[in-house]
Amino acid sequence: MYSTKQVYYNQLKGVISEINNSCDFPSLVIVVGHDNKRNVNICFKKELLNEVIKDYKIGDFIAIKFFVTSRFKHDRWYTMCNALSLL
Repeated sequence: MYSTKQVYYNQLKGVISEINNSCDFPSLVIVVGHDNKRNVNICFKKELLNEVIKDYKIGDFIAIKFFVTSRFKHDRWYTMCNALSLL
């Protein structure tokens, strides 16, 4: 069983609260944290999200390895979390 404590910066552990299986930007929203819970949206490649959908549903605990990307557009920074794999 997974520990729920956040230890690594590039791994998220939490409960799935939303599954967005769209064609353009497939993603999951997971609730992370203990005392101060936060929602985190993680973008997926379609193939990896299909694997998640087969094995997980809303309310399940999940651990995801990710990387962060940022871009500067229209005088603002936009940052995204992109899933690499499931743990």
